[in-house]
Amino acid sequence: MAGQKLRVAWIIPGALGEQFPQGQKDAGSGTWVRALLEQVRRDPSVALTVITFHPKLADHRLEKEGVTFINRQCPERLNDWLDWTEPVRKVFSTLTFDEFDLVHIHGTEQRHSPLGLEIKDCPVVWSLQGVLGHYWQNYRGSFDFVEEWRTVGLKDLIKGRGYVFSQVTMRKRAAAERKILQAGRHFMGRTGWDQGIIRLENPGACYWKVGEALREPFFGPSWNWEGCTRQTVFFTNLVNNYKGGDVLIEAVRLLKAKWPALKIRCAGSFSQAGFAQALRRRMEEAGVSECFEFLGHLSAQTIADELRKAQVAINPSFIDNSPNSVGEAQCIGTPVLAADVGGVRSMVEHEVTGLLVPARDAIHLASALDRLFGDESLCRSLSTNALRVARERHAPVKVWGELNEAYKRIAARPND
Repeated sequence: MAGQKLRVAWIIPGALGEQFPQGQKDAGSGTWVRALLEQVRRDPSVALTVITFHPKLADHRLEKEGVTFINRQCPERLNDWLDWTEPVRKVFSTLTFDEFDLVHIHGTEQRHSPLGLEIKDCPVVWSLQGVLGHYWQNYRGSFDFVEEWRTVGLKDLIKGRGYVFSQVTMRKRAAAERKILQAGRHFMGRTGWDQGIIRLENPGACYWKVGEALREPFFGPSWNWEGCTRQTVFFTNLVNNYKGGDVLIEAVRLLKAKWPALKIRCAGSFSQAGFAQALRRRMEEAGVSECFEFLGHLSAQTIADELRKAQVAINPSFIDNSPNSVGEAQCIGTPVLAADVGGVRSMVEHEVTGLLVPARDAIHLASALDRLFGDESLCRSLSTNALRVARERHAPVKVWGELNEAYKRIAARPND
């Protein structure tokens, strides 16, 4: 392959802005994809094709700024819990892969991900994001059966969606994902946790350690003690079932009397229905509704600004591999408090680059927040250490170097 471009195909969730009419933003694709794409465009040794299955885009093949984009329109998912991969299989079969040196599937948990096992024309590598077999086991919060069903509305029943049905869907996705973990040859990950899963599920597979690139706004001005708002906590994904929102509500109840100015500023949508409604009831019962502020969908720049304002960034998840929210906070330098689950320990060194607490434990969570609120020296130390480590770990140039090296080594052994 000396002197030739490496021909790489990415299969990604969602779609990128280049595929939409002018002015549209990326839709549903991981933020790591955008950060890496800009690096690929600067590398003349790689010819990249991005393949998507977006339901609202017609079939197309187009070239923009040196990258080829292909979409195969896939029907909207009406009942994921009944039918997982079949709709995308029909459009997947219209693609051929003999023009590529390798295919990189971003995520093992997407509905198109298992179809990579059917590609025989070139090597296939899967990126590990969340591993759903372990996420599913930790999906439920502290809600009982009655509370779960109270989150399901009439439209949810008709369309098979909502908190209850999503548990069924996740279990089905986990079963499909496990086939990939056991039969795939090449995997990319970045934590001791995901590496351990591959070692146990598929000892003969090749594991390539490649970091997660973060977007440019998180490498801007850093957090400082003087500029933050005391007793303000930034949190993303409150309404994702496994992100620990119910535990955080209880922790806030425990802290409210001592820290009356406490505010939890939450990014993301927060509707009046479904699981969000159940969380609102919890807040009302705990008497902490006024402590939570909902900011809606935020751009990367706005998230970076919120992190600079907050005294603490929190991630109380029941399970996670390498949450971008933790990496983003560390790149800004906001002191991080996270549950010690999954691969988070590979990102946060306890007492050095953040604080770790047991999952599902409101007492430990509240105690750690109390400690951070009252200890300027600790906040400054965690900030300085995390900033140094994270800006190197998540730098797009560094991550692209790791990824490109893995690509070359995989493509050099196509029959492996």
